[in-house]
Amino acid sequence: MADIQLRFPSASSLVGSAFRVVEWEIRLVREWLLLPARVLVLLDDAEDIVQRVRGLLDEVDRTVRAIDGIVATAAETVDGVRNTVARANRVVDGVADTVSAADGIVGRVGATVDSADGVVARVGATVDTADDLVLDAGGLIERVVPLVDFAESAVAPIKPVVEALLRDADLDPDTARLVATRLIEVLAWADKMIRLLDPIADEVLGSVDPEEVKAVVQFIDHLPELGQALENDVMPVLASLDTVAPEVHQILDVAQQCLEAVAGIPGFQLLRRRGGENGKPDS
Repeated sequence: MADIQLRFPSASSLVGSAFRVVEWEIRLVREWLLLPARVLVLLDDAEDIVQRVRGLLDEVDRTVRAIDGIVATAAETVDGVRNTVARANRVVDGVADTVSAADGIVGRVGATVDSADGVVARVGATVDTADDLVLDAGGLIERVVPLVDFAESAVAPIKPVVEALLRDADLDPDTARLVATRLIEVLAWADKMIRLLDPIADEVLGSVDPEEVKAVVQFIDHLPELGQALENDVMPVLASLDTVAPEVHQILDVAQQCLEAVAGIPGFQLLRRRGGENGKPDS
């Protein structure tokens, strides 16, 4: 125990320790004083982070809304595609009906053209017959004109005598007209007899067959009916031929345009081949 010695710090060491304690206390107070500022900075940073998080949430919300709009648009697009497919199917069905109708129109147009050709041929034959009849009538008129001239020349010398006889007989106008008519008939018969005795008339009678004379007489009898038929039946047909041909050509052009339009539809050839395959009988 005698060897144990107590060591007491010196005054300088105590002072140094006191200074260090005071310095540490000062640092501690400084840190405590700086702590609220740091807390405020951290709070500001936290507010910035919160604002950014809110902005991100807004962006996420807008993105979700945009996605919802895209989904709705996609659904509408799908519905539109379905409607388009349905309309396309209806269009294809309508095109098939149009093709069938166009085939029927082409067939009817062909029949109309054939009928028009037949009408034109019949009208041409009728016109040719009418031309022949007109020529025969012209020849007959040429033969009758000299006879009329001869009758007028034969009546002219005896006309004053007949008028004097009628005045002397004191006939009424009706009787005078009857007598004049009979005289004309007698003169016509006399002219016929003279014509038979005339050498030129002999040559004419020799070249003309009695059946031909009868035919000419019958033709003259039928001239009114023939004229009415030409005016009421043949002439309207001839007048309508100018409009029938352009209408037939227009129908053919429309039918051809319909066929070209139908053939130009995408997928029509495939549908046509499928229709042909489905329409083939099973072997």
